[in-house]
Amino acid sequence: MKLSYQAVLLSALAVAMGACSEDNPWMSEGEGGIALRLSASADVKDAIPVLRSEVPSLEAPSPSDFSISLTNLTTEEVKTWATLADFQNQRTFATGQYTLTAFYGDVDDEGFEKPCFKGEAQVNVLESRESTVEVTATLANSMVSIDYTDGFRSYFRDYGVTVHSEGHSYIEFAGDETRPAFVAPGEVSLIVSVTNPSGKTATIQPAAFPAAPQCHYHVTFDVNTGDRGDAQLQIIFDDSLTQEDVFIDLTDELFSSPAPKVTPTGFTDGQTIELLSGNSAEQDLKFNVVAYGGISSAVLTISGDGFTPAFGSEVELVNASAAVQQQLAELGITAVGLFKNPSNLATVDVSGLAAHLPVGKFAMSLVVKDPFTRVSEPLTLNISTEPVVLEVEDGTAIFNSGQATINVSYNGADPEKNISFKALAKTGVYKECEVLSVTESSRTRSFDVKDYIFTIALPDTDRDRMPVRVFFGGAEKTEVNIDVVIPQYDVEIDPFATYAKLKVVPANASDLAAIVNCLSVYANGNAVAADHIYRNAETGIVAFGGLTPATNYAIGTSLTSAAPASTQSITTEAATAVPNGDFSDTYEAINMQGINVGGQYTGTIFGTPKYQKTGNIVRNMATGWASLNDLTCYSGASNINTWFCVPSTYVENGEVTVRSVGYSHNGTTPSTTQKTGIWYCQNSPSFSDSEKCAGELFLGSYSFDGSAHRVDGIDFGSRPQQLSFDYKYVPYNNETGKVEVSVIGTDGSVLASQTVELASAASMTTKTVSLSGYPFGSKAASLRVRFVSSTSSVPAINVLSGASLQVGNSLASQNVGTNDECKAFAAGSVLTVDNVKLIY
Repeated sequence: MKLSYQAVLLSALAVAMGACSEDNPWMSEGEGGIALRLSASADVKDAIPVLRSEVPSLEAPSPSDFSISLTNLTTEEVKTWATLADFQNQRTFATGQYTLTAFYGDVDDEGFEKPCFKGEAQVNVLESRESTVEVTATLANSMVSIDYTDGFRSYFRDYGVTVHSEGHSYIEFAGDETRPAFVAPGEVSLIVSVTNPSGKTATIQPAAFPAAPQCHYHVTFDVNTGDRGDAQLQIIFDDSLTQEDVFIDLTDELFSSPAPKVTPTGFTDGQTIELLSGNSAEQDLKFNVVAYGGISSAVLTISGDGFTPAFGSEVELVNASAAVQQQLAELGITAVGLFKNPSNLATVDVSGLAAHLPVGKFAMSLVVKDPFTRVSEPLTLNISTEPVVLEVEDGTAIFNSGQATINVSYNGADPEKNISFKALAKTGVYKECEVLSVTESSRTRSFDVKDYIFTIALPDTDRDRMPVRVFFGGAEKTEVNIDVVIPQYDVEIDPFATYAKLKVVPANASDLAAIVNCLSVYANGNAVAADHIYRNAETGIVAFGGLTPATNYAIGTSLTSAAPASTQSITTEAATAVPNGDFSDTYEAINMQGINVGGQYTGTIFGTPKYQKTGNIVRNMATGWASLNDLTCYSGASNINTWFCVPSTYVENGEVTVRSVGYSHNGTTPSTTQKTGIWYCQNSPSFSDSEKCAGELFLGSYSFDGSAHRVDGIDFGSRPQQLSFDYKYVPYNNETGKVEVSVIGTDGSVLASQTVELASAASMTTKTVSLSGYPFGSKAASLRVRFVSSTSSVPAINVLSGASLQVGNSLASQNVGTNDECKAFAAGSVLTVDNVKLIY
């Protein structure tokens, strides 16, 4: 029965073709033309006339909407044109026999309003001739319509039907759906979901039928009463099918227990997971089955982009044969609880399937049926696989290095795991190449091609060229060549005291890493052990130790097993020590005799007579080191008093004490204490922020004559690697001390510097400060080392008063002794330093 119009189009070349090449100048030798007469027919075999106006009729597409493909029957080459107009523009074709196919839509793209039309014919293209071919495209799908009787509609509270063509997706018909669905020809099964008058729902798969192309099938659902009055679901097929009607008893048992249920792990229903072809999913992908009534059938459907597994696009997993089980395993699919004596629980794991899929878009669905024909809702996982890009360039190897670098462009995961190499050895056998390292040289978004540098071990690199096979996932993908070359380079040498740095300057910048990784170093004719050499392939620096300070050496390098042809002469730096680092050499830096200690006192409540205690300040300093004593214990102060003249740095018992102090160059003596029996002044002065100073010990010089004269650092021609010292630190007000170390270059720039804060330490503790980052080829001119008692710009000090200032005995006037015995001074955090050493 014809449901709509028939469209016809004559496709001719833009200029009418004649019978010979003289009339067709655009035809070359060995070419001919095709005149296509294309028509599209909407004729469909239908057992039921279309009477209802609401049912849409089928219309054939316009021929101009068709795509055209041409298959050469000799070479099997296929060419496709997206539109008929594109095909017309081709004008000429090589002579030969062809199959011409016109198609509209995709038969595997199922659903409502998705017709697929297709037609084909053979054509023989003759030289300098126009061959006419007639093609009529007809419906390639099957059409399925679902109808319900009034009795059915009135009995059930809710209902719906799902149609499934074998190996394809599931199409849901809502209860009010009147449109036919277009499905791929083949076995079509019906899944019915109904809710009875009591509100209970059952989903069953009671029937299936074979569907042919260009046919429209009508399935009607009805409810009738059996001999005993029990309700029955009746499925009625139209006259085009030989199937008998199906009757299902609508018993309480059918609705009472749950239908089988399939739940996902690692995905959600209908989700699309993007993967690279040949790569497994990172997460588990599982279908989990619960069927309280038991499992009688579990159908797994896999479809998409021309891929058909060995077992077909659909497979019954329940009681699957050993052969089918093996085919499933080879595809990375495992099942538990289905192959033998299925009960209520099962799992289908498709995590490994993705690694076996080609490039394309794929869908896999699982539907489970119990003995009452109740079925689960179809659970669908979509996987989209993109092609793996693996492009390998010819690599390079340094002569006799035993390794090569190869640039690889790859868009997958785990390159070090998935990509491997085999090289042709001298024996004529391909040997496995160990992958030594993989470095990613560029990053882009997921699945885009990334560039990697593979470093692989190679056998026999004492030759010019070597073939290497490249494998992906264990399968050979391509073969490249390794060119073994000896690159040209120069070497600059920077000698330190106990080691030297070499900077490799290659003639070709791309050779830098290979040269650095393979360079052999010789000192005075002796090869330096490989484990004594540090290499940095990015900077080109090669360093080696074991040298003696202030010694001449002849340094050479080589990329082969032969000794270097030439050498360079160097002299290592001297391992110069910090001057007087153990502070054993001292001198008397301060000697102030008979100076006033604090304020005056009377010893009675009377204002006279007044008495004044005196004392001595005698301090030694370490030779070669400087301090701020000239500032904090200024001999030119207007009031020479222990409150205002305080040594901040001094040597005592072989150790240097560095402390924060209060001082004043114009201090005001505290007021007199007038108390009976108090034979000392209990009052103290105050200090401004500018009169509080952290003590310092540093290399250099310092003097104060009303103005400060300071020089930091001493002349120094070596570059040490570390500074070590012993210290203890008693902080005041939770302060920290610090040490600063710097090596200054001949141009005044800082070559290396380090500042380290010093926390509280109750006993002598060894501290090491590292110096690194010396610019290559730099020369030292001075060394700066500075210890500071506090990192605060205004250090805290403890100003004693009252009974804390008691000193001496009850005599009215006396000399209280030397240095800090007087107690009338202000001090804060105290840093003690010893054994300052440089390490080379």
